[in-house]
Amino acid sequence: MRRHSFLASDPVAGAAGMVAEIAIALVKIAVDRGLGLVGPMAGLDNGYQQKLLAQLAALARDGCRVLVSTHNPEHALQVGSSVAVLERGRIAADGPQLEIVTAETIERIYGVRVETIELARGVRRLLPPTCAAS
Repeated sequence: MRRHSFLASDPVAGAAGMVAEIAIALVKIAVDRGLGLVGPMAGLDNGYQQKLLAQLAALARDGCRVLVSTHNPEHALQVGSSVAVLERGRIAADGPQLEIVTAETIERIYGVRVETIELARGVRRLLPPTCAAS
């Protein structure tokens, strides 16, 4: 099994909850190559969020099934290949991330307008309209 540097580093430096999440993740990976996390970014600063997202993407590339529950659609764009969007506790849309995480979906689910910015290599970002125009 490939070792991932973030999982092998000192998790206490990121947040107290990371210790338990990492322990659970290691057990799940060892047992069935599946990993489920609920709100893993809560309480993490942006630097640790990006490190965790990169490691989740690496696990997925290595064949681990990764399921992450998040309130931030940007996380799905960074890690996901397939996403499901919940609305009032039910799946409102599911499929490939770039088809599902759109300005229209965000407006319908969250009630806010955003604009999408397409970057290189199929990377998409969501920005409030005032930021996208800058």
